[in-house]
Amino acid sequence: MDYVLYNLMFLVCIILAIYINSLLCRVNFYDHIDFSGRRYFHLDGIRGLAALFVVMNHAVFSFANNGFTPDEIDTYNFWIFAHAGDTGVQIFFSITGFLFFDKIIKTNNNIDWGGFFQARVKRLVPMYIMATTIVAILTLLWSHGQQSPLTTLRQLINIYGFRFLGSDIWVNGFRTYSLNAVIWTLPYEWRFYCILPVICTLIRYKRLFYFSFVLAFLYALNDLYTGQVVWVYFISGAAAAVVNNTAKLTLRRKTVAIDVISSFAVIICLIYLLNCDLSGYGFERFIIISILFIFIIWLKPGILTLRPLVYLGEASYSSYLLHLIVNALVIKSLSSLTDLNKASPLLFWCVIASLVGITTLLTAYTFKYIEYKFLKK
Repeated sequence: MDYVLYNLMFLVCIILAIYINSLLCRVNFYDHIDFSGRRYFHLDGIRGLAALFVVMNHAVFSFANNGFTPDEIDTYNFWIFAHAGDTGVQIFFSITGFLFFDKIIKTNNNIDWGGFFQARVKRLVPMYIMATTIVAILTLLWSHGQQSPLTTLRQLINIYGFRFLGSDIWVNGFRTYSLNAVIWTLPYEWRFYCILPVICTLIRYKRLFYFSFVLAFLYALNDLYTGQVVWVYFISGAAAAVVNNTAKLTLRRKTVAIDVISSFAVIICLIYLLNCDLSGYGFERFIIISILFIFIIWLKPGILTLRPLVYLGEASYSSYLLHLIVNALVIKSLSSLTDLNKASPLLFWCVIASLVGITTLLTAYTFKYIEYKFLKK
């Protein structure tokens, strides 16, 4: 019974997010998107689903993350939501790997690295600073320690360090995990950006590149065998970029049948990944995610090009950074009105759906009026 309920609520949250974005589509909220262009809209769609998966993952654990354990809710069996978080992060890393290796291939390894890093800063830093400033303000309001102001200031500075300055951050006795736990992935992104120039240099020396590739492959196998690892999904994206730029593998004509079958295949694979009992970051899941992602890049399933999903993908970074803040604010506000430890299943699921809805709508505005303002400069 719980299995059916959790899948049903998962579907309800997806439908809610899609419905909100369909309303935004009707008013052409993102008027900068040219749907007649040659953009990778299927990539926006899977990015939107990945962001939504992460949001739903943290939504169901928002009560526990903010100090409440409803007696009637058994979070131990929320495997579909836990796997949603894993799957979302893995898809994000695959997308990053694809986009930049695709650029390397298309430009024949001729990248303007100054422009590249400037674009990365404009893409990641402004929204991060805004989200982190909110985290810092809430942390000061909710902390009740007695430490010195100098120590508190040093800890606050750590929050702005993209987690390079510390992983488990406490400020004046308050752990920021409930507000910014997701930033653990950002150092991987920055390290990947920094190593790209090295990779491009190695590509010019084929023997050295092949040798380095074999070492990286063996290192990846070791990491996948011995523990949880995420950086290998950059390789999944790189493999997809090679497939995307191989003329012999390019579809000459995409039929309706191919579109329908590929769309259903993606849905079935995602359902399996969400409900299977495979290790969250193990070798088997890496193989499945890699095949799925290459399949998406190759066949460009039509379902992923739906405009509401493209809209979800457009606001994915805002959604990624802000959803935990939304969760904490809503949960703490509700706790002042009722005892959340005694929340009924109905109240619990209504709150979860509201968290998804609020995050979806709010981050559409933060993307348009904050992120995009910097991106178009």
